[in-house]
Amino acid sequence: MIKRKFAPPERRLQLLIAREKAMPAALAEARKNLENPPRIYTDIAVEQIDGNRGFFQTAVASAFPDVTDEALLAEFKDATTPSSPRSVSTRNGCRKIC
Repeated sequence: MIKRKFAPPERRLQLLIAREKAMPAALAEARKNLENPPRIYTDIAVEQIDGNRGFFQTAVASAFPDVTDEALLAEFKDATTPSSPRSVSTRNGCRKIC
């Protein structure tokens, strides 16, 4: 969605936001399906959270310079901001799975 220009930037950003918003449901399914995962997997996932968050806040955000729709940009920021209730890019969220 970032590099491949299969649709206008606004549409690609909308699709990306939809994927971000789908993450809580995916994590809920993970909670239901994971029983006592190896500690090392949990530790690695938690360590990667900051990098993933940084990727969305910098690389992904800068991949849509042509998007000028303020509402769409605000929606993306809300979906990506760690303190947002809709954001899943938090260490606690990752720890809750396990």
